[in-house]
Amino acid sequence: MNLTIHKRKPTKIAAVALLMFFFVLFAAPQEASAERRIALVIGNGAYGADPLSDPPNDAQLVADTLRNLGFEVTRRIDVNQRTMEILIRDFGKRLKDQKDSVGLFYYSGHGMQVAGENYMIPVGVTIEDESDVEISGIDVNQVLTRMRYAGNRMNFLVLDACRDNPFEKSFKSAAKGLGRMDAPKGTLIAYAAEPHKVAKQGRGNYSYFTEALAREIVKPGISARDMLLNVRKAVHTMTDGKQLPVVEDKLLDKFYFKPAAYVTREPEDSPPVRETKQIIDRDGMFIAYNNGVVRDPKTGLEWVAGPDRDMSWDEAKSWVQGLNIDGGGWRMPTLEELETLYTSGAGTRNMTRLLKTTGWKVYSGKTRDSSSAWHFYFWDGRKYWGSRYDPGAGPRAFAVRSRSGG
Repeated sequence: MNLTIHKRKPTKIAAVALLMFFFVLFAAPQEASAERRIALVIGNGAYGADPLSDPPNDAQLVADTLRNLGFEVTRRIDVNQRTMEILIRDFGKRLKDQKDSVGLFYYSGHGMQVAGENYMIPVGVTIEDESDVEISGIDVNQVLTRMRYAGNRMNFLVLDACRDNPFEKSFKSAAKGLGRMDAPKGTLIAYAAEPHKVAKQGRGNYSYFTEALAREIVKPGISARDMLLNVRKAVHTMTDGKQLPVVEDKLLDKFYFKPAAYVTREPEDSPPVRETKQIIDRDGMFIAYNNGVVRDPKTGLEWVAGPDRDMSWDEAKSWVQGLNIDGGGWRMPTLEELETLYTSGAGTRNMTRLLKTTGWKVYSGKTRDSSSAWHFYFWDGRKYWGSRYDPGAGPRAFAVRSRSGG
């Protein structure tokens, strides 16, 4: 028996399928390598006889803000020399392992220059003269070197360390503030103050520089360069011209910490596209959705509870301004709007259990003067005012908006 084997010519469909296979094979890994944002945030304040009150608060505010902007954040408070070195080394490794990453190093605490080099001062060290700084301090160039050898896409070095030198009297050649450094290619260095000048003490729990940075960095559609220009203007205004942040810029591309929302225009005959929301809970009065929104059908107000921790009024405002879930449009509530949440005996805080918080006080958007703000106290359903810079009092941040329909 003779068998004749006919070779089948590939059909057009098979050819297309083959092309699609190779497209997926080679294109998929490239698409999977999305930009990663990696940050190391350090705040040192426990300096024994010369403590700084702002840096731990500065570091917490920056860490929370960066997390809301998509950064993977490592935050450490009051770090000793050895731990700082390890943190910086590991930070560099993470950047090197992620070539498409954007790195950000933030430091708040004592910093000084000796022999033309800038040093960050760890906690737990003894500084009596310049040699102690060189031996016990952390040379800022360690961070820049790690960034340079990582070879990742882009880096930011933010130094809120231009404080008064508490050891100045024992130094032979005391130099105020930090000196200018040469940024590696693809890196931007931001200083809280001009070279050889010191930063002023903040007006509350944060330094002027960090307060302005946290407020400006969450604004959408502003490039990093323009954002830092806004920070410079804000600090210059807040300090009556006595402090001026500066930038050493070697970036090769524009970068947006919070890109503007990409909006496409739908054809006029197309039905409006609505975001899918699912109801996950009710308490008889309020409705909770899977995106964190809690709606009051009676008033038409929609609410989002902020981070469940004490914060200042300015930090609460910054969080609300950076909130963009479910289409945005969020703002700080009025006292009258907060009063609509008060129901004696409801939940564990005289408000709906769907707004999960352990705090009794919630900030309103109303300030009393430059140093105090109004909040609603859910313990007794009354309106109070207190310091806008004292997070120890326990107020929380809530965001609100008015929406018709369900």
